[in-house]
Amino acid sequence: MIAAREEAVALVDRYPDDFHAHMFLGNVCRQMRDVGAALASLEQAGRLRPEDESVAFNTGACQYWTGELEKALAHFLRAAELAPEESKRQPSVLAGYCHHRLGRPKDAIPVFERVLQRDRYEVAALYGLMQALRDTGEFDAADAQANALERILGDDSRAVRAMLGFFQAYDFHGWLQFDDKAQLKRHIDRYRQNVEAAAFANVPETYVMPDDYAALEAAHRDAPGVWVVKPNMLHNGHGLRLVDGLDTVPREPGWLVQRYLADPFLFRGRKANFRIFLLVTAVDPPRVYLFHGGSARFALEPYRSGPEYLDHLPMHIGNRGLFSDRADLVEETNRVMGNADSVWGFRELIDYIAEAGFDTDALWSRLRRQAEEVVGMFEAAGVFRNQVVEGCRHAYGPKILGLDIFFDDAMRPWLLEIERGPTFNRMFNGERDDNPVLPLIGKMVVFPLGDGDPAEFEYARRGPFIRLLPAES
Repeated sequence: MIAAREEAVALVDRYPDDFHAHMFLGNVCRQMRDVGAALASLEQAGRLRPEDESVAFNTGACQYWTGELEKALAHFLRAAELAPEESKRQPSVLAGYCHHRLGRPKDAIPVFERVLQRDRYEVAALYGLMQALRDTGEFDAADAQANALERILGDDSRAVRAMLGFFQAYDFHGWLQFDDKAQLKRHIDRYRQNVEAAAFANVPETYVMPDDYAALEAAHRDAPGVWVVKPNMLHNGHGLRLVDGLDTVPREPGWLVQRYLADPFLFRGRKANFRIFLLVTAVDPPRVYLFHGGSARFALEPYRSGPEYLDHLPMHIGNRGLFSDRADLVEETNRVMGNADSVWGFRELIDYIAEAGFDTDALWSRLRRQAEEVVGMFEAAGVFRNQVVEGCRHAYGPKILGLDIFFDDAMRPWLLEIERGPTFNRMFNGERDDNPVLPLIGKMVVFPLGDGDPAEFEYARRGPFIRLLPAES
């Protein structure tokens, strides 16, 4: 991604009047979560092709993520106006959600209805219509939509993935601040200062560039060692490198440096990236669940310590995309770990950890405590409260978040980062194509309400989810 951005900048410099160069740069910046730079590039693209629907749509998506909903609404309506008939659905659905989240569910309803006249199986529109009807008090009509949506989700697993995929891609604003590692560090510091000083004990020592460079120098002087250099807004190992000195540490914004955790617990000789999952189902009042499980992906080379191995990234991270040219490493890791994707589910992990002599119940308690601290941080930061300033309780769909965990050799779990938009690959217990948890979430969040309490319906269908907020008794 970093190389792609450099190439995109070079193309724009070379061809300043080329529409595709600006669109390329805008899309790279958007994927890197640099929304300001993405909007600047899209503005230039729009100058060159003012009637292009993709400019309007992508501009609206950026503004939607940052909470500028009135601006986003105007761009989605413009994109729907410019798009050919077969491409009007997505911008129209997002326009409906903008209306609802701006406190205008009555305006959202006809937008969703027009989408469903074209395609009655458009699940994101069905969900949006159901929720908008609830916020206008039309509960009988909302229940009719819930019944229709239940039938569709029950008949077609692809519909479940489509609905949840929509909310993963177009979640409500506020999550970008936790996806950004620098902002996450500041939120953790603020939580320790204002709420609980002892919280987040197992988070690596972190310094945000350039503001924390002097503190980093002092820390390295007091305790020299290996450091991890990371870009703030990328995941899966993009841009990551290990250093044992500070000469090559970037001092410009967009980077941070963390103390390297040098004593990993090894699974068949390899480091693991372990992920647990949170599910947000409501924001007023907020309801958040922890999935009782998780999955792990393994590094592509056996772990060895020493300065000569600092640049052996396949030893330290397990992302396949970065090493797509190393089929030999992927095949060997699959063989050693015993499956085709080098992904273990929670049961395999727990059995392996138990055989190594560790108390797995105590481990799960520590993981749950970490998840509770993260949810407390969300609350303290106002991410739920800020969504409901217009009083619409039902304007938000389910949201899945990933917490990336490192196990040290004493089986202490360390929180490394929060993934705002984890993909469906290896989600929950590592299932890929036929993930049984996704239909379960569909049942948790779609049901006829009648005179019932949505929290009670949801809780009764929770399966392996543990409710963290409000806390279970």
